[in-house]
Amino acid sequence: MDKQNKAFNLRSIYSDNMVLQRNTPIKIYGFAEANEIITGNLANNSATTNADQNGEFVLTFPAMEATCIPCSLEVKNSKNEQIKLENILIGEVYLASGQSNMEMPLLSDQPFWKSFKGEEEVKNANFPEIRFFLVNRRVEELNPVDDVAPAKWQVMSSQTAAPTSVVAYYFAKKLHAELQVPIGMIESYWGGTPIEPWISKDAFEANNDTIALELYDKQRAMLENLDADYPQLLADWVKKFHEANPNKQNNDWKNLDFDDSTWDKINLPGIFAYYPQIKQLRKTIEITPEMANKELTLSLGIIDDCDETYFNDTLIGKTFIDTPNYYAVPRLYTIPAALVKPGKAVIAIKYENHFAWGGFNFNDKSLLYLATPDNLNKINLSGEWSINTEYIADQQKLGYRPVRTSDQQQNWISTLYNGMIHPWIIYPIRGVIWYQGCSNGEQYERYMKLFPMLIENWRNKWQNPEMPFIFVQLSAFFQHLPAERGDENKWKTIQPLYASGEGYACIREVQAATLNIPHTGMAVSIDKGDQYDIHPACKQEVAERLAMEAMRISFGKKEITASPYYQSMKIEGDKIRLTFSNADNGFMFEGDKINGFAIGDDEDNWQVADVEITNDNELLISAPSIKNPTRVRYAFCAYPGDLNLYNREGFPMCPFRTDEPDYLLK
Repeated sequence: MDKQNKAFNLRSIYSDNMVLQRNTPIKIYGFAEANEIITGNLANNSATTNADQNGEFVLTFPAMEATCIPCSLEVKNSKNEQIKLENILIGEVYLASGQSNMEMPLLSDQPFWKSFKGEEEVKNANFPEIRFFLVNRRVEELNPVDDVAPAKWQVMSSQTAAPTSVVAYYFAKKLHAELQVPIGMIESYWGGTPIEPWISKDAFEANNDTIALELYDKQRAMLENLDADYPQLLADWVKKFHEANPNKQNNDWKNLDFDDSTWDKINLPGIFAYYPQIKQLRKTIEITPEMANKELTLSLGIIDDCDETYFNDTLIGKTFIDTPNYYAVPRLYTIPAALVKPGKAVIAIKYENHFAWGGFNFNDKSLLYLATPDNLNKINLSGEWSINTEYIADQQKLGYRPVRTSDQQQNWISTLYNGMIHPWIIYPIRGVIWYQGCSNGEQYERYMKLFPMLIENWRNKWQNPEMPFIFVQLSAFFQHLPAERGDENKWKTIQPLYASGEGYACIREVQAATLNIPHTGMAVSIDKGDQYDIHPACKQEVAERLAMEAMRISFGKKEITASPYYQSMKIEGDKIRLTFSNADNGFMFEGDKINGFAIGDDEDNWQVADVEITNDNELLISAPSIKNPTRVRYAFCAYPGDLNLYNREGFPMCPFRTDEPDYLLK
């Protein structure tokens, strides 16, 4: 939509319940008629501005101290029209981003996709001073956009906590306990994505990154020549999918008087389907006299993938494969006034999932409603619905849904920066927490270039060259088989401690080297991994380690807040002495001996090592069969297992090798 034609409004990143960053000027961006005078008031601070020729305005308010007392924002135009946002707090704001281990929710209905003790934590989540904004997925192939897909700030409570990132949740909870100020979390992540889509194109240009820029050009060329046969391939697959449905003639379930008491119950919005299948959903409501005989708007938010929606057995809307990006389109359907009678009514939805996980794929409950045109009479449709499985396809017989070359655009260069990060660069934040790297596991040398580029890129965009950037080092992991776990000791025979370190071990090494960039911090999570699950459920301590690094970098905490890091080595005959940072108060371990170390010589002979703690921050490493040692490695493989060495503050030793490659950042 042309900005000049937009109604008087604010950008979608602002809403009730938001947290604004303390101690920095606050800017509020919006839309109005060109050259119109705009006034605003925030917590008794006034501001005035004019909309520009494009109908955009920005109100600038002075920096404010943190406050747990809710305030309001009022914005007026020349016609005395008013926008008012309530329940606003001033505190600390962080952006949480990355891939699936940042995306993993506190609690969900999906197996192997929820945190340890998540149900108990959600039940007790009552933190009115912690707020979060779950950014809906948005891919923008060509240019950065100024706003996010519709969503809103929410107060952390037992009703809202479940879908929030478990890492962001515990990070905010720990930080709130330490600082006693409001905490706002902007959660912008996408599982399975590499680092490249999160970096803006101009950053690749500034760094003369020809690899990314050539790929960028190739990807954009695809937009002009998408797979010509894809629409027919998809239509043929969907036809087979429907023809195999033995229950396709069953339509009684759409009637108002149908008895759904034996159906399962589900809370919406949410994800509830995996593999190709069809489900039936029903919700009985009461049409009030005020709503009767009026045309109604039915909002169902984003449904992934397809739906046919009925009101009292009458089809009122359908989104199918002939709609571009049908799996990401918000559903807004109109119910004709002639169908709207007072009393009980039913909304019935035939839902189709075609690929991977699906459902009502958004986090804002306010997008589920039935309303009159004036919005004065509204029924909230979130919460409990009845659900029944009509049909689950045999994937082996059906085959996978056809995929276009361009269907993985979330992995394209700069697409997620454009759609999910750029809209926020006008919103002051304290810093970033980041959990990503799995999808770049075999590109560790290139990651050494890309990861610092991302940090510099985001700092430039927020115009804050010292913006804290705190990240999680990848956890221990071997093979993703959470439902079919094998021998728990298999790792011992597959990859010894002195492995060459391809993949995860080298990504961890690159992540540790990135700490050479000022104002960065890292949470070592090698001890919190799972051999057979790439999404380990125990994330509370990992998140709290991030928070402790935030306390050091941003708030001056003097105690040790991170793991011991390798500093130097000295060969002493047939032993090697190692020194470490963050070990001033010494080490601790459980068991009879320290595990995880290997010692080697120049002939590439290696042996599991004996370890002696000498001075507080030193270890003496040796092995009987290695007479002329030259190097040491610790936990330098994908899944080392049985690690037991920590500093006295309880942070695990960071994996390392003394024979570091030249490409690491120094």
